Amino acid sequence: MTMVTRLKNCTLGASLAIMATGCASTRPMPVELAEARRDYEYALAGEAAEAAPAELHTAKQTLAKANEAFALDPESARARDYAYVAQRQAAIARAQARIHIAEKKGAEAKVAITEHASAKLSDTEAELQKTKAELAESQAAMAHLKELKAGKVTNDARGTVITLSGNVLFETGKSVLRAGVRDQLGELADTLIKAKAESLTIEGYTDATGTKKRNAQLSQARAEAVAGFFASRGIKAEKMHAVGRGSENPLASNDSVEGRATNRRVEVVLQGKAPSNQP
Repeated sequence: MTMVTRLKNCTLGASLAIMATGCASTRPMPVELAEARRDYEYALAGEAAEAAPAELHTAKQTLAKANEAFALDPESARARDYAYVAQRQAAIARAQARIHIAEKKGAEAKVAITEHASAKLSDTEAELQKTKAELAESQAAMAHLKELKAGKVTNDARGTVITLSGNVLFETGKSVLRAGVRDQLGELADTLIKAKAESLTIEGYTDATGTKKRNAQLSQARAEAVAGFFASRGIKAEKMHAVGRGSENPLASNDSVEGRATNRRVEVVLQGKAPSNQP
């Protein structure tokens, strides 16, 4: 094979594998060229082939010039120079690939964050609308309490107080609810559920007739009867606390029939987050 034929086989279009074998020389290959070939093959097998093809192609062309110079003259300084440049270009291709991939991941992360933030905003807006609806329902429920026939609604330091007449709820000396009041109490229970109070204190009261012990027992039993009815209508038992107050805190004088009738009562106290119907 003539030298011309060998040079034709070492053109830029030939593969690196053919150049490494077909253009072999009895002279040892320069370290720079060996390292350039290694670094180019490493870049070609990695992410640079897809992420930085232009930079990798530049390295390939320079490496071809190094191979050609080595084939012409194994001791050529140009072969080492081209090899060094090709090695740097392969490194640049790898670095550019890493930058490209990092930017792509950053863009994807930004999109993901934006989508997450958008979803979070939608969830927050939905929650806000739900809260507004619940607030409106609670306010309507509180306003409705004053329209109920079950009792009188007032406000004091304890919270919103619904006063139920003991004479209406119970027979004299008894703690069993009258059958006729269950519809009214049921409507009250439904309204209390909509009012969304954190807790209910149900306080039973008697007049001053009878012993202190008997009055305490009777008022406790009546408070528990109302709480039990509310529980049967869906108010959670853990939200309610029934307590008998006996003849404490009279609303009127116990010296008259009317006064004693007023003092015999059950008070339902809404506590916590129950909103008032005030603007």
